[in-house]
Amino acid sequence: MSPGPIPKRSEERRRRNKPDRPVDRVAIGSDIDDLFGDGTPDPELENRIQGENLPPAEKPEADYDNWHSLAIELYESLSESGQKIFYEASDWAIARVLCESLSRDLQPQWINTGTPDEPKMEKQILPLKGANLSAYLKGFAALGMTEGDRRRMSIELSRKAKLEVGDLPDGVVSIDRGREDMFG
Repeated sequence: MSPGPIPKRSEERRRRNKPDRPVDRVAIGSDIDDLFGDGTPDPELENRIQGENLPPAEKPEADYDNWHSLAIELYESLSESGQKIFYEASDWAIARVLCESLSRDLQPQWINTGTPDEPKMEKQILPLKGANLSAYLKGFAALGMTEGDRRRMSIELSRKAKLEVGDLPDGVVSIDRGREDMFG
């Protein structure tokens, strides 16, 4: 991941020169050929996404009977998100460990509401500790769970059915096309 502020999406950048690190653009729910047409900007991307003999890593089943509903929702959202195509078995395992731990932190916990001389144990829901929340956010960032995290990893997801390389808004002409028109 890159340090500093969250980079803009590639279509929001003014400069069109080649970035230091290629951006993996993935259209959710479509084929790599639908996304880029004939020319993939990063030829390695097609191999990483649709590698031969490499089936996608399977998501391990969660302990749905014992997990907190928020942990289940978070874990299930990973399998519906576009970045799942980049996940390996180890990524799924880390996601499962994080959600298991988060579930335990969100469940009611035994605490002593009495005195040291007369303990009285009760189950109560406690707020997440700041250190735990920070650790979860760091772990989930490593999995690219938010838009900003993915941009720092040079991954862009798009819900558009099809993206065309070089598409420009109405009234904007590509500098390459303008040069061709002027100089032939």
